[in-house]
Amino acid sequence: MTEALTIASFNINGCSTAVTHSKLYDPFGIDHNDVSLNTNIIQYCTAQSIKILCLQETKLHDDSPDKKTTKDIADPDGDKGYRCLENPNRDKVSKGGTSIIFLDTTDITEITTLYSDYDDDNQWIHPKEANASSGRIQIISFKYLAETYYLINVYAPSEKHKEVKISFFHFLRDLLKQPNLSHLVNSNTIAVGDWNIVENLLRDSISLRRDLDPNETCYLESLDAFTDFLNGSILTDPSILPNEEEDEDDEVNDVDPKHSNMTFFHINE
Repeated sequence: MTEALTIASFNINGCSTAVTHSKLYDPFGIDHNDVSLNTNIIQYCTAQSIKILCLQETKLHDDSPDKKTTKDIADPDGDKGYRCLENPNRDKVSKGGTSIIFLDTTDITEITTLYSDYDDDNQWIHPKEANASSGRIQIISFKYLAETYYLINVYAPSEKHKEVKISFFHFLRDLLKQPNLSHLVNSNTIAVGDWNIVENLLRDSISLRRDLDPNETCYLESLDAFTDFLNGSILTDPSILPNEEEDEDDEVNDVDPKHSNMTFFHINE
C-alpha cells in the first residue's frame, strides 16, 4: 500500500538560540510516551509519520548567536538522514526565516531548490522595514513515487499595514509568472506557510479576541491580493471541509459561497 505524502507546517517563532532550540528538537527532554506538541516539533512529526516539515519564522541567519541551522538542531549527531533546505534572513537579523526539512525521504528523490529569497536577487522588498524582506519565500521541487511535486513555503508579513501585505502577495503572484516558475500553475503545486491574513475579519477577531475596530480592516482589504495569488496559481486545500454543523444563523458564517466556513478553503474554478 502506497503511503500518503504527508506535510506539516509550523510557525516556530524562533529557534536561533540554545534556549529555543528545544522547540524544534531536544535530545535531553524527550518523553517517548508523549507525542503531543508539548514535547517538540520533530518528535511530534515523527510520531505522526510526517515526511516533510515546513517551518516559518526560524529567525536564523548567518550570525545567529549559536550559528546553528535547522539541520544542526534537528539532527545534531547527523545520523537521522534528514535533508534540510534553509532560507534564512539574508540581512543577518533575527527576523523571518523559513526551512523545509525532509524527515523521511523514502520514495522521495530529486529534491531541488527553485527559488529562495535568501540568495535570489529577485526578492520582495518590505516597504517599511527593508531588513525584514528576506527569509520569507522558498520554492522547491521533488519527486515522490516518480511524480513531480512543487512546494511553496511562505512566511507572509505580519504587519497590520495593508500596503505591506498587498505588496507581498502581489510579488508572490508575479513571482509565479516568471518563465522559470510559470509551469507550477498547472502542476502538482502545494503552498504552505504562515499567511498572516484571514478572509473573515469578524471570525478572526473572535478567535484571537481582538477588538473589532472598523477602521482596522487591513486583513479584509488585503484579501484580494491573496486570492489573486491563489486563483492565479490554481491552488486549493481539499483536506479542509465545510463545517456542516455550524448554525446557519451564526453571524460569523458570512463568507463567500466559494469558500467554506474554514478560513482559506478555496475551490478554484
